[in-house]
Amino acid sequence: MRRALYPAGILLLTSTVLSAGSYIVTTGGDGIRAAKTRTGTVMLYYRVQEDDEERMLALSGVADIVPTVDRGHEYSKQEADDALAKIGALLRKFLRLRKELIILQQQWEAVRNPDTGTAWQIDVLLKQFESSASKADTFRDVCLQLDMLRFKDIQGRYTNQIEAAIGKMRVELFDVEKARVERMVQGEQTVSGYLACKRTVDLLKMCSLPTAQKQVLDDMLLKYRDATVAARYNTARSTFLNGKSVDSYLAGAEVLRELLGAMSEDQKVAADVDRVILSLRKAAGQACAGYDFSFKGYPLSGEDTRCLASTRQFASSVPVQSMQVDEQAYVFPARIPNLAVSGGLLNVPVRIVFNRPQPGGRVFAMVNELTMADGKTQVTLWRMQDPVTVKNGRADVNLAASVPSSGVVAAAMFLAYRPEGQKNGAGEEWIAASLGCPLMEDGRFR
Repeated sequence: MRRALYPAGILLLTSTVLSAGSYIVTTGGDGIRAAKTRTGTVMLYYRVQEDDEERMLALSGVADIVPTVDRGHEYSKQEADDALAKIGALLRKFLRLRKELIILQQQWEAVRNPDTGTAWQIDVLLKQFESSASKADTFRDVCLQLDMLRFKDIQGRYTNQIEAAIGKMRVELFDVEKARVERMVQGEQTVSGYLACKRTVDLLKMCSLPTAQKQVLDDMLLKYRDATVAARYNTARSTFLNGKSVDSYLAGAEVLRELLGAMSEDQKVAADVDRVILSLRKAAGQACAGYDFSFKGYPLSGEDTRCLASTRQFASSVPVQSMQVDEQAYVFPARIPNLAVSGGLLNVPVRIVFNRPQPGGRVFAMVNELTMADGKTQVTLWRMQDPVTVKNGRADVNLAASVPSSGVVAAAMFLAYRPEGQKNGAGEEWIAASLGCPLMEDGRFR
């Protein structure tokens, strides 16, 4: 049967009965959630929202009206039984309203059969927090579980107990973690220490702390940040000044590089670190005669510069496609490869210049990356069997390889290293330490 809706302006004589939230089910099988309803002799008046215009529906078109549960309101067992009886009858008759009706049914069942163990569950969760070593993580987990209990507590019987538990946890959380942050701030000013402190503060700020407490934590972290930056500046400066050499420059620059990575989210501090890095490069250029540090911090000697005058087109400069890149090496041949003359045979001395200190015993390889005509990438890796000797930030190796040309669109060589701690064998990981040295483009050797 079609619902009969009438404009609210039509006047009918009614004997009005008012009710709060309701779920109206029509004889046609429609469901209407109403914020307010009032019943007359022949009409049902309802508002979908409290401030909506009142609508009308003929009572002859109404199958039944189920009251919805008002959270925090006390209901008698009889009220719950009456509502559940209506819902049961409607479920049997109107299958397409099953989803909405089952939700109402679950809510009224929670009213009729309240969980008597809720108070005990709240106490257990509070004790779980109090005994936890990781207060911030446990706080968030316990609050989530308390919210679930709050949702099930339809009549709001345990609202005060839940709020009291959260308030108690919040006080203890701040007191314990604030003391922990204070110990961090008073400790050694290292990048790892600062990052650990920042992770702790960021986690605490996600725990719904009051604004004033968040500000206290922010102020402490800011103090630690400034002290760490100043300490690392001093370390980088003293590391370089103790040697005034290429190696001492690389060691000092590494301190600043690590600091820059830690401060990347703070644009102002990161810009200041960049300024100090440039200042260190300038100082190194003045102290290390014959070296130029202006290109990405690489210590290029006069010999390197002269060599690059003729081989720069083969120097590492193109993106690597086949593996993760951690650029820290500038690679270029000591003479022009002449691949077109040799038919793709590559036998050439290669200079590698580093802008970072290299761990002793690091394993390197040269990688040939081919872009095929079908768009696929082929990779060949030549592991360097002999240890690479790095002195003054540079190493010389001889590269003997064959670069195929058939079906190849582009070819590039790059330096890769194996992360420390990896064992030999299949499946080992390699990371590109340089960009690619272009050997072929558009199907032709350069």
